[in-house]
Amino acid sequence: LDKKTAIVTGGSAGIGLAIAEEFVNAGANVMIVSRKADKCEAAAQYLTSLGGGHVEWRAHHTGGVDGGVEVMDATIDRFGSIDILVNNAATNPHAGPIIDADASAFDKTYEVNLRGPLLWTQSAWRAWMKENGGCVINIASVGAFKTSAALGLYSILKAALVQMTEQMAAELGPGVRVNSLAPSVVK
Repeated sequence: LDKKTAIVTGGSAGIGLAIAEEFVNAGANVMIVSRKADKCEAAAQYLTSLGGGHVEWRAHHTGGVDGGVEVMDATIDRFGSIDILVNNAATNPHAGPIIDADASAFDKTYEVNLRGPLLWTQSAWRAWMKENGGCVINIASVGAFKTSAALGLYSILKAALVQMTEQMAAELGPGVRVNSLAPSVVK
């Protein structure tokens, strides 16, 4: 991935940090995004210590309505491109049956897990990928393919993310590849 640039949302911990680490080890430049500046800074220091690609970070709420436009601009200013977008940031504020989920839990889960990936993909498309191509990877969940007594709300929105991924792939291809990955629980 030499001279390629990736943005990884939710990149300061867990799956996002592991993805960013693999990109750095492959020589990519990486912009990690997460809500908390201190966690982003610590993750960026760790990734930089690996000695691969260059790493930058931005503290940003990926569920916001701006679609990360500032992050897209900062990434292009710093690295010159946006070749890969990994929509990894997610939340799960409600555990239990969906019949008991309140509207605020639904709204927050929808905002981060579904609306965010749409808006961030739109922003990456407009900022770079429409003219130059690229790759979008949406991190879904195995929960998208089965019911769950504890994670029903999360699973429903991850299933919607899988469908949205298929729709975006049909619309943006062949210049932009859009795929989803469906990991299981990761510590």
